[in-house]
Amino acid sequence: MPCMLVKVGFSLVGVYPRMGDLLQVRLSSELNPLVEVKRESGPEPADAHRLVIHALAEVEPPQTLAREFDGIARGVLKPAVLHTMIGANAEPDPLVDYCTTISQTLSEACRTSFGLLRWRLGADSPLHPFAALLGSFSLDGGGTWHTLPRRTYVEVRQPVGVSLDEVAAARVESLLQSQSMEPISHALLREAFGSEQGSTRSALVIGIAAAETGLKQLVSTLVPQTQWLIERLPSPPLTKMLKDYLPSMPARCTHNGSVFPPPKYVRSLLHEGVEARNKAVHAGTSPMSAPDVSRLLVVIRDLLYLFDFYAGHEWALDLISSEFRAGLGT
Repeated sequence: MPCMLVKVGFSLVGVYPRMGDLLQVRLSSELNPLVEVKRESGPEPADAHRLVIHALAEVEPPQTLAREFDGIARGVLKPAVLHTMIGANAEPDPLVDYCTTISQTLSEACRTSFGLLRWRLGADSPLHPFAALLGSFSLDGGGTWHTLPRRTYVEVRQPVGVSLDEVAAARVESLLQSQSMEPISHALLREAFGSEQGSTRSALVIGIAAAETGLKQLVSTLVPQTQWLIERLPSPPLTKMLKDYLPSMPARCTHNGSVFPPPKYVRSLLHEGVEARNKAVHAGTSPMSAPDVSRLLVVIRDLLYLFDFYAGHEWALDLISSEFRAGLGT
């Protein structure tokens, strides 16, 4: 099968053109994609000057997949879409997995190119201006485009509402009277959750920062004499501190007299997260998949409430997931 063209793009929300109609740059990477930023008229008058960014690459699919692409182009096969639950094992599909890898590479090319454009020109834009468009492929040099098979990730997260009753009022009033403040680590974690859809890399970096900040706050609270050092030294090695130092701390609330580190599976995921964060900070890309980052953030949420419990907030234990609580002591 000859080479085919693959295209992935985004609408740029809240970004406005200053001059010109088209910008083209080519990235020197594995796929050597051509990235285009151009004006595009939308269905509404307000969309008359919206911007769209595309990354276009020429690829040669494996012979084992050639017939499937040809079948989709001829209308014999329908483009496949696989939905994977967060935390579940992904159903293998060579065609979808091949297309997903290409799509992720081209998406990253779009984000990288626009980030450099925004930085170099000092342009204003929202933090995450990317509204996704479907990927597509062409077997005739761009004359006809077909939907690119893809894998999507489905996350089911039950939102926790705010109770507006006397019990909740009493709980908040008790915290106010004790002059408690919401820890900055929880605020950082919410920022990480808010960044998931726009940037996996940002969510990863902020999430790990939330865990490290939460540990520093706990140490400063339980061992006040270390506060000066904790505030001025770099973040300690997270997983080592959790395993070796946390159990020796004078916690204000304990599990029947014991101070357990977070479960082994949590420490393992946090170790992966720290390694991925370090690579993301130095290389500029996130080596951790979106589903893994989502699971990491959920684990960090449990970890922060464990810190709250050890800091003296007995109620925080009720907000930790059953999986996390069952693993304490492992």
